[in-house]
Amino acid sequence: MQVEEARRTGGNTFFPMVMGTPRQLRIEGLSRIAIGSTDLVDIKSEPGALLLTPLDVGAGHLLVWTRDG
Repeated sequence: MQVEEARRTGGNTFFPMVMGTPRQLRIEGLSRIAIGSTDLVDIKSEPGALLLTPLDVGAGHLLVWTRDG
């Protein structure tokens, strides 16, 4: 998965989303998140995952921290 590849390399990843279609990101060891544009996406935390639902058109940043760095 793109998220795991970005995590292993310490890099960034881009993933498109479709309005009205939630997307789950599985992230083991999730400890903290930061989002740049809260008006673009609704984020709900689930055990080991984030559920992202697009609210508007645009681009934003999501930073994710895990327990192991």
